Amino acid sequence: MLRILLTWTISFLLSNNATAMSFVVGNMSFDVLNEKEHTVSLTTCWMNNEVLQIPEYVEWKGQQYCVVAIGSYALKQCTSLKTLFIPKSCRMVNISAFNTCHQLISIKVEEENDAYCDVEGILFSKDMRTLYEYPRGKSSTKYVIPDGVENIGDNAFFRCESLQEIVLTPSLKYIGMAAFVGCHSMTTVTIPASVISIGKFAFYDCNNLKAVNVMGNLSIKSEDNVFSYHTYKEGKVFLHGLPNEKLIEQYNKIGFSVVVNVESQIN
Repeated sequence: MLRILLTWTISFLLSNNATAMSFVVGNMSFDVLNEKEHTVSLTTCWMNNEVLQIPEYVEWKGQQYCVVAIGSYALKQCTSLKTLFIPKSCRMVNISAFNTCHQLISIKVEEENDAYCDVEGILFSKDMRTLYEYPRGKSSTKYVIPDGVENIGDNAFFRCESLQEIVLTPSLKYIGMAAFVGCHSMTTVTIPASVISIGKFAFYDCNNLKAVNVMGNLSIKSEDNVFSYHTYKEGKVFLHGLPNEKLIEQYNKIGFSVVVNVESQIN
């Protein structure tokens, strides 16, 4: 929730201040968020190195500014980036910041950062309740989400094409919009009974996903395009427990071939 509020605040400042000041220091550009507090957001980085350290402070015209945010598509030029270091001052990372960082394998967060932390190079909220970014350059074929994680953020596993298997924790409640888009190697997924909401396009373009195990009474809307055409038409959904007729009808209406209560389908 803190990250959402920060995102809204920063977006509001940038979109409603037509005279927002910007400046360039070295190979980075910044937008001033609050002149009185001397805070800035990184908006563009032209350094196409394998390792990048986001600075905690930058100086411009004799004034020191604190870097508190990484903006939308700020790292779009960093196509060779493999390791990113986030300073303790950074309180908001835009979900699209990493979209073109296809070789990124590790995100490191300074320990004193009060908004984020990292585990094995994966970006989490400080309290470990939200997984924000799984670097798409990782070569692992399986990932087990840690116990206690309740939210998978929007775009969190965007085009992580090496992942064949993702194990969702029983503590999980929310799967964000486009969370697993383009995970082409994924063939099966089990959605725990704890999950109460899946965002639009969450498993879209996962064209090899053929088996979806739903452990609870999770409903989805056809207009949300949670799964791609290939999954609807060629795959099956396995409803476990005691699904009601309305739920079965809903999945059938979307286009799934539904199998009820087949425990042996879980790998």
